[in-house]
Amino acid sequence: MLKLELRLEGEDSGLKLLSVREATAADLVASVASTDFSIKRLRTTHHEIARLLAAGYRNGEIAALTSYSPSTISNLQNNPMFQELLAIYMEKREAEFSNMGAQILNVAELALNEIAERLENSPDEVKTSELREIARDMADRAGYSPLKKTANITLSAKDIEDLKQPAAAPLPVPALEIESVEIED
Repeated sequence: MLKLELRLEGEDSGLKLLSVREATAADLVASVASTDFSIKRLRTTHHEIARLLAAGYRNGEIAALTSYSPSTISNLQNNPMFQELLAIYMEKREAEFSNMGAQILNVAELALNEIAERLENSPDEVKTSELREIARDMADRAGYSPLKKTANITLSAKDIEDLKQPAAAPLPVPALEIESVEIED
């Protein structure tokens, strides 16, 4: 196994090869034991990852969108500098949702006022089907949604086959005794 020693010279000059030698056991131990995920400065990709995390993406999804591995993203989340960045994006996201919620409530209030005004001023112009739909929606939003009943039935393969077979004999029909019949003209 070869070990390459690389050094970064200047911010834009890139990496330069210093030497090549055989890797020793100490080099392997040092590479495995190295868990220093310190961030010297936040980069564009750190901001991108923080925005994606704030938006609810999972590490694997973020890894597919960026050049980072899921484990690196996980390690970034443990870094204090990255945690501060993530907190900023989480607060920003929460503010956006809060603002959106206020806008939705405002539109809903305007719509309710419009419906009430139409019902007061010209109730005959509102169709019964529209009234039914409005009432159903309002009841649903107030916590009175229609009840849905579900039944779970477990059938064995034999039960299903039995249901597929036609009845072997007709069901008995109780005999009716007729005492008298009267016919009217």
